[in-house]
Amino acid sequence: MKPPSRHVVLICSAGLLIPVIARAQDADLYDPSVLRTLELEFEVPNFFARIDQISTSTEDGYLAGDLTVDGVTYPGVGVRFRGNTSQRNAGEKRSFKISINHTDPDQRLDGFRTLKLNNAAGDPTFLREVLYSRICSEYGPSPTANHVVLTINGENWGVYINVQQFNKDFLRQWFDRTSGNRFKAPSGGGTGPRGPRPPRCNLPGGNFACGYRALMWLGERPPEYQRYYELNSDEQPDPWGDLVRFCDVFNHATDDVFEQRVATILDVDGALWMIALENVFGDHDGYLFKGADYTIYQEPPLPGQESPPGRLHVIQHDANECFQATPWRILQSSGDDQRPLVRRLLAVPRLRARYVAHVRTILDEWFRWDVLGPFATELRDLITDAVDADPRKLHSSQLFRDNFERSVNAGGRGGRLIGLREFVDSRREFLLRQPELDPVPPTVDAVEPALAVEEDGGFADAPPGVEVGVTARVSSTEPIVEVILHHRGRTTDPFDRVQLHDDGAHDDGDAGDGVHGGAIPPYVPGSRVQLYVEARTAAATAFAPPRTTTDALVYRVGIVDAGSTPVVLNELMASNDATIADPQGEFDDWVELLNVSSAVVDLAGMYLSDKENNPLKWRFPPGVTLAPGEYLIVWLDEDGQDQTEDIAASGLHANFKLASAGERVWLVDTDARGNARLDATSFAGLATDAAWARSPDGSGEFQPTPTPTPGSGNGGEPAVTMFSRGDSDASGSLDLTDPVVTLGFLFLGGDPMPCARAADADDSGMIDITDALVVLNYLFRGGPAPVAPFATCGADATADELGCDSFPACAAAG
Repeated sequence: MKPPSRHVVLICSAGLLIPVIARAQDADLYDPSVLRTLELEFEVPNFFARIDQISTSTEDGYLAGDLTVDGVTYPGVGVRFRGNTSQRNAGEKRSFKISINHTDPDQRLDGFRTLKLNNAAGDPTFLREVLYSRICSEYGPSPTANHVVLTINGENWGVYINVQQFNKDFLRQWFDRTSGNRFKAPSGGGTGPRGPRPPRCNLPGGNFACGYRALMWLGERPPEYQRYYELNSDEQPDPWGDLVRFCDVFNHATDDVFEQRVATILDVDGALWMIALENVFGDHDGYLFKGADYTIYQEPPLPGQESPPGRLHVIQHDANECFQATPWRILQSSGDDQRPLVRRLLAVPRLRARYVAHVRTILDEWFRWDVLGPFATELRDLITDAVDADPRKLHSSQLFRDNFERSVNAGGRGGRLIGLREFVDSRREFLLRQPELDPVPPTVDAVEPALAVEEDGGFADAPPGVEVGVTARVSSTEPIVEVILHHRGRTTDPFDRVQLHDDGAHDDGDAGDGVHGGAIPPYVPGSRVQLYVEARTAAATAFAPPRTTTDALVYRVGIVDAGSTPVVLNELMASNDATIADPQGEFDDWVELLNVSSAVVDLAGMYLSDKENNPLKWRFPPGVTLAPGEYLIVWLDEDGQDQTEDIAASGLHANFKLASAGERVWLVDTDARGNARLDATSFAGLATDAAWARSPDGSGEFQPTPTPTPGSGNGGEPAVTMFSRGDSDASGSLDLTDPVVTLGFLFLGGDPMPCARAADADDSGMIDITDALVVLNYLFRGGPAPVAPFATCGADATADELGCDSFPACAAAG
């Protein structure tokens, strides 16, 4: 990873020179190649004692101050100490938690609402947590990290590890939906007030090693689990009951039932990657070692479904005790009843083979000094001057330099610590000697969906409603047992499996040529289909791409435009502060729909979405209809649970929000009608309480407006112009005058007609001689009547460019 060009500036503060790497303007908050300075300012002089008092006496109290980053000041942020072992003997070099939105709920720093600044306790190099966090995020959901310099009231507080918080900001980067339950399996009480301590075990490591927090069975009563896990969000019903039921399956299901159900309750591949990474990198602060210090995200049920509950994702959480010397073998804890996640997964042969393949991939891609060393060196060089100038660092500059390559004695703040290079070299050599890595795995390459390749290297969209063929070339010194194509259309789904064949009958070329073929069944339009291939011999497994889920090949299923629609998106608001409240009294984002047709429209089964790769994001429930000219507001607040059977009372609440900085909204037709795109709009940015609205109402182009009109017309032409088809002179009756007016307009240069839509008797979208013939045929030869609306007043059911400036006979109806 090559850092961008940068220069060092020296900030003189309280007589100290603080080296700061100037920020690249396009760098994100966690860019590892950029060293920012975070400047905290408190009005109170005894801020340290105040933060200490708040942190030790309250669970969520903060001291308010101002934070300046890259020249921008964020007022009223909240600051408290955080951590557990990192606070011991740390002096003033405490770890901090900073709530960016402490006093302003909408305030964000580069899109994030919380900062975690760790003090690198036990790590003289300042590198372990950054290296491990960033490598973990290469293989699945994992908080990332980089380095910052912190100043407080102008004093240099030194170098900190800036670790991403496990919250909705994190979830939005990795998951389609963020309203699931979030659990934490902590290893200690942190800095908050001390509650009752759980009993200790007669095992090395005390209560950590007991597995109380390791998804073991603790009984049927949720309070037993509440003693050991923290629930950080409870947006879905019965979160503790879901955790109990998960632990029941993991600890009690028979082997055949477990293998059948495990993929429906757990992100299995993600769990295997986490265990493999903890093992390879000697993480002494996670599930494998402690049975604690990890987090859980439970996906919410799919929209419109109360059950089954979503799958659990186990995610590494605390990475400041990795790169630790350890004797762990590849199948460490596979027989340990205190670690059911490892024991049950690795007892399934195909999952054990998958896990070993993941270990091999980590060793091949990252866990080798010729790869990891240059990255670590860049990070070290980036922070060296700042570490030297850090007056509060917990280890000397000499230990910072020495521990990069070799073991050092860090005293009471870490004891004897193996050097980074020494650890990688020795542990890699140890793991490569393990018998599980002796078999040579198959080679899988040339995985190719039967789709055109675009200039950017991606695949062209697959046509909706058709299978997509896939081939893969597989070679092996041992007989191939099976080749499996894994595929899914949503990141919330487990992967489905398709067997690939080398028999010449699956578009795979000649039988026995090493090319295996099969097909992915059709997915709904808009799906973002992920795929990867698994090849197995009796002794080893290989994947292509090797990183499976996080590096899967991707193609989209195309979505077609409907061409015309009876319902349009008419107005929306992405930052509603005081314009209109929902039935629950909250000022949420909203979108307004309008029926521009002359008939009642049933919206049940249609969809709203803000994601191109998930156009079926929120589905209209049964019983939602729109009369001609009627408006409907849908609240975009992620609060679908506010909705009851009494929609009139509760309102309609979608499962997504809008971003005021820019967003796209889609209206998509029902499954039965092929999920065609009915309408769509996008905006670049909207001010608070400003709307994005059509003008004229119902038919014009969207434009920003400071005067929103939710539930009523936007101005301009009326939303629905009533007319009677064929009545070219707008007299209120169909007679010989109407075709004469039409022909005069076409061939004699007659005056423009008051309602061109009415003159379009065949509803072709244009006025021509056929329209006059339709009327004449109906009046004098008993032919078909003009297309509706006819005889009575109504609105045009199809979209076209024809106008209707005036139709007096239908003015009352309009």
